[in-house]
Amino acid sequence: MNVRARFHKAIEQGKDAADLQSYLHSQYPKTAYLLAYEGALNMVQAKHLFLPTSKYACFKKGKLQLESQIQANPSNIEFRYLRLIIQSNVPSFLNYSSNQNEDKNFLVQQYQTIQDNDLKQKIKLFLLKNSRLNEAQLKILN
Repeated sequence: MNVRARFHKAIEQGKDAADLQSYLHSQYPKTAYLLAYEGALNMVQAKHLFLPTSKYACFKKGKLQLESQIQANPSNIEFRYLRLIIQSNVPSFLNYSSNQNEDKNFLVQQYQTIQDNDLKQKIKLFLLKNSRLNEAQLKILN
């Protein structure tokens, strides 16, 4: 199972998140892809921790990792998709939601260029389920 599939499982299950984190820590060299997923996973893992201070520290570390990869690779569709997943699901008090519209619009604009069918399908399902799309955007996805 690839990192993307494992990440989607990890969103729901703490054990899957821990397993994926172990896998990511063992991978060398660290590619931008692995670093972006590691950052997103740290933010996801924060919800599986008990202490609020631990939750926040884990979330903050992941946010810095993911944002660093997006800054270095602003046209990477998958990284922007990861950020949209996270920003759509975190509590508002974390103040991490400012890129949702930007990322949604970017993903819709780039949708037809996506070569990876699995990624394309996941993005489509996520956008249809979690984003308000206008008629033009819906037409692009269909």
